[in-house]
Amino acid sequence: MVQAFAKKGKPVKAFDSTPYSFFYGLSLTFSNKGDASIFGSTGGLYLESGSTFLQLDDISVSKDYSSLFVRNEEIAEIPATARFGEKIRLKGHDPLLFSPELFVYWTPNAETYSSSSDSSGYPYDHSLLIGTGTQQFGYYDFSITLPAYGKAKDGTMKFLESKGSLSLYVAYGGNGSRTLGEMSLLPAAEPFLSVDGKPALDAALRPILREGRALLPLRSIAKLAGKSVVWDKASWSALIRSEPPAPRKGAYSFPQLWIDGKLAAPELQPILRDGLTYVPIRALTAAFGISVSWNAASRSVDIELP
Repeated sequence: MVQAFAKKGKPVKAFDSTPYSFFYGLSLTFSNKGDASIFGSTGGLYLESGSTFLQLDDISVSKDYSSLFVRNEEIAEIPATARFGEKIRLKGHDPLLFSPELFVYWTPNAETYSSSSDSSGYPYDHSLLIGTGTQQFGYYDFSITLPAYGKAKDGTMKFLESKGSLSLYVAYGGNGSRTLGEMSLLPAAEPFLSVDGKPALDAALRPILREGRALLPLRSIAKLAGKSVVWDKASWSALIRSEPPAPRKGAYSFPQLWIDGKLAAPELQPILRDGLTYVPIRALTAAFGISVSWNAASRSVDIELP
């Protein structure tokens, strides 16, 4: 290709090859430490090296030049519907993604959209940050778990709502964004736990539903919150800041929960399932003073740790 320029290239007046964007072409470094660049523009191909500026209009050389570039992959289509707590894959290519770190934003549908006017990176004022990923040479391929909550510009966690769009934003540089498409979010197939707005993927933290109530594994949540819970086998009781009670008469058919030396209210009492002690979410507030709530729209139990 360089030899073709040397044989048939026509000297022309130099011009700026990148007036509106970054350079798109070939950068060459020669063994004699010289360098050059080859790029396409109106009139064919051009070679620039120092004060030399050559034009070459040759179909065969142009084909060789084009063959060196990998065709951009189209961004994979996101599903029209997905479920809260579900993992989705984001894969595609964008040559204008400069920085390695990517941010994934959810923008709820709204009657009006106010574009973010600051340098926060948020595409719109009401957009929510829901995940991160990386890219290399414009290619990205990573997965995120769709949370029930996203981080707003003011740092608070807000519910995603059921309809909106996904966007990719770069940490710095590039054209800023790539809209992936619109999506509708359905309730999770199975209940899941959100801790400070982020999905907890550990199976040991998974909630269950029983008779319309959400229950969580007591020991795992206590560990998560940095609290202590003791299982007293003799009285078949879960003890929180309590001494073991006097043994009950007869065979035990259900466990008991004791908080601060008192038997917890009937609606807070635990159940045993697969060898684990589960308690209603209200029991965690009573026992540890943490905020716990049930979100029916996403089917998630939401915990805010102090």
